[in-house]
Amino acid sequence: MNENLKNIRIELFILEQRLELKTLKEDKSIVIKGADKGGAIVILNRSPYINEVQCQLNNTNFYRKLDHNPTLEFKNRIRGKLDQLLENEDLTKQEHTFMTVDNPVIPVLYILPKIHKTYVDTPPGRTIVPAIGSLTENISAFVDHFLQPLVTALPSYVKDSRVSKTAAVCLCRT
Repeated sequence: MNENLKNIRIELFILEQRLELKTLKEDKSIVIKGADKGGAIVILNRSPYINEVQCQLNNTNFYRKLDHNPTLEFKNRIRGKLDQLLENEDLTKQEHTFMTVDNPVIPVLYILPKIHKTYVDTPPGRTIVPAIGSLTENISAFVDHFLQPLVTALPSYVKDSRVSKTAAVCLCRT
């Protein structure tokens, strides 16, 4: 009987944690991101997070506002080059098909908080622009396939040694 009561308490505790996580996930006043380094989870107030993103995007040394969406132009240029490579028999039909993206996803920029850096209110962020589903994702994978044997043979090659994520949490308040 005691063992059953213990199991019920554990299940209730887990259910309570899941409900808390769901509540956090649905809270639009905060942003939850992984830290830039160390595997911690960071909870930030949304407004300072957006301010940090805007601050980075306003840096004209790295970004400029476009007057139109160039995705279709890039898609057509890439498709033309792939067609040319196929026609010249520099690519197989299978490789051409693999690298052709008909409905690309437009990458969405976000930042990972650099909690290892010194900051006053809000940690600076590392800009991330994921390429998953983008025009060049499969081209990158294709090139990477051929470069891997060459790169790993270089004397300066350092193998990625990812550390397992921890349950560390940093609450950043402003």
